[in-house]
Amino acid sequence: MLMILATAMVCGGCGDDPSPFNPGASTDTDTDSDTDTDTDSDTDTDTDTDTDTDTDSDTDTDTDSDTDTDTDTDTDTDTDECVCTSGDCCDGCDYLSSTTKCSVTPENTEYGCTSGDCGADAQRRYQYRYCTGASDTCGTGNLQWDTTWTVIDPCGSSDICEFNTTNAWCTTCPYGCTTGSCDPPDCTSGICCDTSTSLYRPSTYPCDVTTAYSCTSIDCGADAQEQDTTQYCSGTSELCNGSTVPGGWTAVDDCATDAICEYDTTDSWCTDCPGGCTAGACDTDCDGTEIIELLVEDATIAAPMTTATSGSGEGEYCSSDTANSGTATWSSVGIPCAGNWYVVGRVWGTESDGNSMYLTVGSASEIVWDFNQCTTPGGWEYDFASAAGSDNPVCDASAITDPAVFPLAVGNIDVQLRGREVPASGYPAAVARLYLVTDPSADPDYFGLGTLDITGPSPVDSNLVGIYHEVGQMNVPLTSDVTGDILWADDVDSGNGDGCSAFPAGSFSGAVALIERGNCTFDIKVDNAAAAGAVAAIIFNNSGDTLVMMTGNDTFIPSVFVTQSDGANLVSWCGVHANATVVIHPAP
Repeated sequence: MLMILATAMVCGGCGDDPSPFNPGASTDTDTDSDTDTDTDSDTDTDTDTDTDTDTDSDTDTDTDSDTDTDTDTDTDTDTDECVCTSGDCCDGCDYLSSTTKCSVTPENTEYGCTSGDCGADAQRRYQYRYCTGASDTCGTGNLQWDTTWTVIDPCGSSDICEFNTTNAWCTTCPYGCTTGSCDPPDCTSGICCDTSTSLYRPSTYPCDVTTAYSCTSIDCGADAQEQDTTQYCSGTSELCNGSTVPGGWTAVDDCATDAICEYDTTDSWCTDCPGGCTAGACDTDCDGTEIIELLVEDATIAAPMTTATSGSGEGEYCSSDTANSGTATWSSVGIPCAGNWYVVGRVWGTESDGNSMYLTVGSASEIVWDFNQCTTPGGWEYDFASAAGSDNPVCDASAITDPAVFPLAVGNIDVQLRGREVPASGYPAAVARLYLVTDPSADPDYFGLGTLDITGPSPVDSNLVGIYHEVGQMNVPLTSDVTGDILWADDVDSGNGDGCSAFPAGSFSGAVALIERGNCTFDIKVDNAAAAGAVAAIIFNNSGDTLVMMTGNDTFIPSVFVTQSDGANLVSWCGVHANATVVIHPAP
């Protein structure tokens, strides 16, 4: 009021005095009707509680006719003014809100994993500055983290995610992953442990093979067979304890129709039934067709054999204080059927003095063959198939003192052959070929023999095919067929048909030599042929059709012995066929 008043006094002479009753005559342009509708188009929140204490109710008794320069100092705080004009957090007038990122450079980095499970990925997020909404400056007063994480290392399903304050990463679990942690190694040893990785081998890994043995049936002639079963690892243990897969059965022994198949936990095999087979079992009674080889062409009764020349030892069994006898023993000979068994075969000796041979079969009494003194050079020979007399054309032998028959039961027995000389005047190294048979008339001359055939030129006479021969026992065995031209020694070197003299060099080159027995030892004949290039030698008998088992010093080529008749046929063929050929088969 004072101001107003002060304002009024200053303007007192500027107009007509108003009538005190006519307060409206005042020319006061003050639009203040004290509803103060400030014409500001501002949305002023100005409640304009005008502190104007102007009691001017417009009944102004003011007689002033002044224009009242009322300097109304409104305390209006109009907000329609700008709070800022620039800055990272100013939009040119107002402050940016607190959700506005104001920096592109992160203040901090946080690392983590998408989860705590196996296969979780490594991730990262940043923290940035944001405006405060009350300042135009991008300060550190409002730091906010990104709400979205970024994967920086995608982990495999068997990996684990790890992190610290500076990084996040994937760690491979070599032995697998369980509930967010790497599994420990499976194993360190064992057949189903792969020690290079310490992991269990897979269930497809074979760790063992077992073999079972059986027969195709229980009948006669059933074959022996075996079956492999493969066991696999389990995949969860170092032990071989997984599944087993049996394979197919495989035949391992083809049994003859008169044989039986037998087996155990380690093998399966065929057992021959010499007495025949019925309903899957060997017949126990002998039927006369059984043959057991005791000695085939290859045993020498040991020498020298010294004996007492007189006294109680003479003519008796040679004990250690009287004489030593050479012995050949066959242990545990299997007798497949019960019945009478007979010894057949032949024995050869090189001493011309009186000799004796002793044979013991099982627990039977000793059988003795006494040989009279041979005055004819060449040694002695005895054919066991003859109970009396001898087939030996060189020396006669006395009759066997006891029949060579042995009643035997099924089982195993020992057989022993011994030789002796009385008096001790030499070295009667004897050799033998012996068989046990159930037919006393069986002819041992053809047991265990090989054959030879003339193969050309065609046509070949029938008596030159399937010729039996005895293989010489002079170091070089006959294990496979020998083929070549056959040359008669007398045709190669006239007058040297017995081969006792050296042949011209190369005269038998690549051929088989045909030589007559006599006048020198077998080994000399064979070696003379070998020196002239022969690949084998055929020696034929010069006095009869008895086959002889040839012995002597070691030779360089195989040799065989044939009868006198067969030798004559071979000589005749070679005489008319200069290109004759031969094949010599070994004994079966």
